[in-house]
Amino acid sequence: MSTTPLASPSPSITPLFFISVFLCAVVTAGCGPHQIPSTAAQEVGDLKPAVEDVDAGTMRMRPGFSPGTYTVIIVTPFKVSTTGVSDDGQSRLAQDMIRPLQSQLLKRLQLAGIFATVVDATASGQVAAGEKSLRLEGDITSITQGSRALRAVGLGMGAGAAEMETRLVDAQSQNVELVTSDWRNAPSGAFGGGDSRKLVSQVVCEMAENYVKMLERLSGRHHATVTSGPPCVVTSEWPVAAGAEVRVLAPALGDKKQIGVVASATQDTLFFRQEPQISTRPIGVRDITQLEIAQGTHTHRMRNLRIGFSIAALVGGAIGAARTKTHPACQPNTICLNLDSVDRFYNAMVGGLLGGGVGALIGAYATAEQSAY
Repeated sequence: MSTTPLASPSPSITPLFFISVFLCAVVTAGCGPHQIPSTAAQEVGDLKPAVEDVDAGTMRMRPGFSPGTYTVIIVTPFKVSTTGVSDDGQSRLAQDMIRPLQSQLLKRLQLAGIFATVVDATASGQVAAGEKSLRLEGDITSITQGSRALRAVGLGMGAGAAEMETRLVDAQSQNVELVTSDWRNAPSGAFGGGDSRKLVSQVVCEMAENYVKMLERLSGRHHATVTSGPPCVVTSEWPVAAGAEVRVLAPALGDKKQIGVVASATQDTLFFRQEPQISTRPIGVRDITQLEIAQGTHTHRMRNLRIGFSIAALVGGAIGAARTKTHPACQPNTICLNLDSVDRFYNAMVGGLLGGGVGALIGAYATAEQSAY
């Protein structure tokens, strides 16, 4: 009796594909702040932020309102909501974020050029009589540092987050013209860990940057200076202690970050000594684009281990699959099994594990100690 050879499997997505996708997801998941729709925004008068906005989360504005028709904006310090931020630790964190948020809003509004005058209410809230003015008010309604331990577990868990609500008030009529509610999550990436306060600072800065983007859009102005400027990062540790090692990005120092030591700092000026120079130079706080304070030293060993394992595992798996020998084709009138796919998967797994192990060792030990920012 004649028999029909078993058909060879048709081409399909192999397990190696899914392994590759998973490893790529692990490396890249949740690497920056992103918005989460806010569902508990408070109503202000007859306005409640319920319209989704690409930059500011949710918003609502009075019909006919345009920020471009005003010449002055007064930026007042934000307050901390006593209902949304009840925990003592969260309250202290929110208080620490008020100054960075104020500083970033002032800086971004000045760069945008929407208003002829941007006023810092902490310095002077006075404007000339007859000037058409807006007053920016707001509250930090929720904030959390998240869990560094959960972030180390990975896949976006343990994320820090913050929420702010804002009001733009016509200074003459005292009418609220625009309200927003912005809630942002800041995962550090899969298996990322990361400094909790720095991650929350990034969230706060993203809020300030995107709020100004919304005002630009509503006023019909578009400035590349604001939307594509340097990274928006702030520090909540101000004034910086004398002797602290810092990394500073400021126009006065060029277009690259400069490492040096803080000679002293006041409420509005940083006295910076750039290594290896001995002279100090003053830098206005408003002129500092980015300031990072060294938090000891580290080697990034775990991060490099993960990167080395992921890359080498992919390469080793691909090599293992490619080197699989093809079995002889089935002969007519015989029963046989095509084991090419099984062998290819097995070799890919073995190659991936071996390659990943070697890559992990190289990544873990080929590191140099450096200051941690």
